[in-house]
Amino acid sequence: MQTRCSGVLLHITSLPSRFGIGDLGPQAYKFADLLAASRQTLWQMLPVNPTVPENSYSPYSCTSAFAGNWMLLSPDLLVADGLLDLAELDNAPSFDKDHVSFPEVAKYKRHLVDLACSRLRDDSGYDFASFCREHAKWLDDYATFKAFGAHRKSQKWSTWPEGLRRRDEPHVLELKDKLNETIELVKIEQFLFFRQWESLKRYCNDRGIALLGDMPLYIAHETADVWANHRLFSLDEAGNMEFVSGVPSTSFNPEGQKWGTPLYDWQAHAQEGFTWWISRMRHNLRMFDWMRIDHFLGLVDFWAIPAKSKSALKGQWHRGPREDFFDAMYHHLPCMAIVAEDLGLSTADARELMSKYNLPGMRVLVDGFNEEPGKSYFLPHNHVSNCLVYTSTHDTHTVMGWYDNASSDQKRRLTTYLAHRPERSSLRWDFIRLAMSSVGRGVIIQMQDLLGLGEKSRMNRPGVPTGNWTWRMRPGAITGNLSKLLAEVTITYGRYS
Repeated sequence: MQTRCSGVLLHITSLPSRFGIGDLGPQAYKFADLLAASRQTLWQMLPVNPTVPENSYSPYSCTSAFAGNWMLLSPDLLVADGLLDLAELDNAPSFDKDHVSFPEVAKYKRHLVDLACSRLRDDSGYDFASFCREHAKWLDDYATFKAFGAHRKSQKWSTWPEGLRRRDEPHVLELKDKLNETIELVKIEQFLFFRQWESLKRYCNDRGIALLGDMPLYIAHETADVWANHRLFSLDEAGNMEFVSGVPSTSFNPEGQKWGTPLYDWQAHAQEGFTWWISRMRHNLRMFDWMRIDHFLGLVDFWAIPAKSKSALKGQWHRGPREDFFDAMYHHLPCMAIVAEDLGLSTADARELMSKYNLPGMRVLVDGFNEEPGKSYFLPHNHVSNCLVYTSTHDTHTVMGWYDNASSDQKRRLTTYLAHRPERSSLRWDFIRLAMSSVGRGVIIQMQDLLGLGEKSRMNRPGVPTGNWTWRMRPGAITGNLSKLLAEVTITYGRYS
């Protein structure tokens, strides 16, 4: 991100589709064309790893640090590949066009994906074998874990028989042999995902659009990654969590947040040269051109909460891996292109670490009017060139949602900063111009802001366990005039040559 650029934040699930959820099919390619026509060169999305109902389908509580989400597979592309018949798509329910109903989508698409996988299994060919060899380090464990979990009727892996829980080779090999067909079908599912993914990425890159991904710092306990790497996580002898992740009290969350994911044993990672993390980072930087590390601050200091505590406030601070982590990453991945999500409890140590490795941070405009503008870290006059400027993020109000909930003091500060009383109908463009005019190299406009949508279209409400991640964009929501206006403001502020 060496020159001024801009782009849009839109998760894959939010794309239009007749199958109830956005996917890697035709609408993703149309969106890439729209970005190019609007002179945008970045497409940011949320994590694309598998999600589950137990975690409310949150993309930040994925069941693998490496695998792709099968629900993002495009049935249209499976038809084009000859793995489904067009008639087999005709029984699609009448899905909600504005929100994803994940249970309904999973029920409908599971049958189609299984059907496509079983057909490919009969003629998987060289490409599949090559894929399995290339991704063996994570794919074997993931497929085995999924098959074992189904066989054990979705019991938590920490309750499996000791031989399976501890991955004793004779017990694991015996069950793998019994479940060989199921394991192979999981691998085929991943083969299909990455084939569709790589095709979309090539299409975007060929049109000058870089993909900006999002990597959660922590991963869920019920993952192949934790099961296969006990030693790298803070677990007891039985594989249970004694302490879990979260954050203490902040101005936004006075009660703190308890995320409930396992903590890393950073000493164990360091002893192994951070090999698991290097593999994870390399894998993600092949999928994406840039990668945002969510909760970057946890690499500096992390909050450890007793697993049995109901309150996040019962935690304690511990020192993170800091320079040891980044020295190892850059030694193996010298061109690593990452963005640090440095929002929240930023400290002098965190800022020093970011400065040392020249890591771009984030500035979020809707958070800029919580105090008098002259002091605000988030407003353009206090920006630095090495940052990404957001109108809003998936974790905040949209611009319109913020305005509708803003206090009189916040609105007064906004009016003072803009030097005019904002009109509600054009407020989004005030924020977009503020972002575009920043010295920050990158600008990200959340799609809901570009469309002028309010609180009902918010993607996530931190600390609220249900009702998140469901917003969808309607077909044709972006008109030719809107695309033209975005292109004009992008060129005006020197973000497209």
